[in-house]
Amino acid sequence: MDYKMLVLDLDGTCLTSDYRITDELCSLIQRIKDDYSVHIVTGRSMSDAYRYQTLLGLTSDLVCYNGALIYDVKNNKPKYRKYMQAANNILKYLIVNSKYLGIENIIVSSIEKTYALNQRNQYLCEMMYDKALPFIFVREAEMLGISNAQRIVLSVEPTRKNEITKQIMQSFHDVKVYSWSGRDDIVDICMADVNKWEAVKRLMKDQHIIPELVIAVGDSGTDVDILKNVGMGICMRNGSLEARSVAKHITKYDNDQNGVFLSLRGIVG
Repeated sequence: MDYKMLVLDLDGTCLTSDYRITDELCSLIQRIKDDYSVHIVTGRSMSDAYRYQTLLGLTSDLVCYNGALIYDVKNNKPKYRKYMQAANNILKYLIVNSKYLGIENIIVSSIEKTYALNQRNQYLCEMMYDKALPFIFVREAEMLGISNAQRIVLSVEPTRKNEITKQIMQSFHDVKVYSWSGRDDIVDICMADVNKWEAVKRLMKDQHIIPELVIAVGDSGTDVDILKNVGMGICMRNGSLEARSVAKHITKYDNDQNGVFLSLRGIVG
């Protein structure tokens, strides 16, 4: 099959557990990117996905927030964007109750901009910061004025993490709340009504590529529709049961064993 597009998830897929892309995978992508339309499609904000776009030498459109943003990297502008409808109400609730909830820091992402209340939790700030993109410290009143948020990430007291997650899920029904692997001090609030596959369909339409000519690699529920509908859907060995059940191929090795590289080298050369 003469494939034309390669879609890559990051966490649990291209990234190892310590957030690296192996040298072998980097070299492979850099070698094939002129022959394939290669796209990162991730749930991450632009601020914590753009570094991998740069590392792989990609100038193709970047998909973030699980499909809520398609960013034209060549021209530095969004092609498609969708915002969190409940963001202002969520931020108001978090700020008013910050002491009670044990919130140390709030970081808000919107397209390429990142807003933070303070520098507490160095790990979180470093994860959400990219020197090539705006990282802006704001006061609480200014944060409440952000009308186009796409993601809200909290640094919290670990003993309050479960309570905060429960409160957000019960009070706001158009968001999903995630944890970060190995971290009991982070609460990640994202949009619920987005879909990576819808973003990939936009990419295909722009480039006149049919699904049968697309290779996609992923590992989780957010990747299921892509893996199910493209010509070659590859799920990681460490992927979820749902993702593995719809994939046409499952990697022999996981994300910490260079699974993406070892699977793709036999397909794309």
